[in-house]
Amino acid sequence: MVQTDFGGPEAVSPQGFPEPVRGPRDVLVEVVHRGLNRLDLPQRMGPGRVPGFRLPPVPGMDFAGTVVATGTAVSWVVPGDRDVLAARETIGKVVIEP
Repeated sequence: MVQTDFGGPEAVSPQGFPEPVRGPRDVLVEVVHRGLNRLDLPQRMGPGRVPGFRLPPVPGMDFAGTVVATGTAVSWVVPGDRDVLAARETIGKVVIEP
């Protein structure tokens, strides 16, 4: 599910997107479980309330998954680690910031 606009439930639809490009401080996580938190509804209604928010995100800022790859400056996790995360922004296979 991807948020394509601001508004009600109609602002979210199923769709795919390309794998994100990682920077040196980013971590790529294959998401296994995703949960909605108290910010997801106001984020959907708009305008974006989380710093750096931009369309199109995947609703569900809290998630659990397995680290697939890391940037060159990342040393706190390694591929294969399983983590529960609250990310600044999320998109399918996810680029997160520490």
